Amino acid sequence: MSEEKPLHVRVAEALGWTDCTPTAEVEADDWEGVRPNPCGACGDTDWRPIPLYDTDWSATGPLIQRFKIGLECTPGGHWEADTYEYLGVLGRSGDTPLIAACNLLLALHAAGRLPR
Repeated sequence: MSEEKPLHVRVAEALGWTDCTPTAEVEADDWEGVRPNPCGACGDTDWRPIPLYDTDWSATGPLIQRFKIGLECTPGGHWEADTYEYLGVLGRSGDTPLIAACNLLLALHAAGRLPR
């Protein structure tokens, strides 16, 4: 995963998306890729727009629930994301709850603790 890619694309890659590329659209956030194939053996390539995990609750909310991520606002106004489900990975922070959750998902992936 390249640091040059937007946060939502790096999260998508951590979740198993492949062939992530910017679209020809004007918006910088418009990326597409092949989403992970939930049925496994059917072999279809399923090109889709990559969800905006860092700004869209409808995309990231299910991940927060699935990975049992807790979110807390600190007195300084930053958000902390943590999970006790996958011990050994320290929590991560961000300016918004979704950015904190995305940063934690990337840390879990880097530690080899993010199941697909």
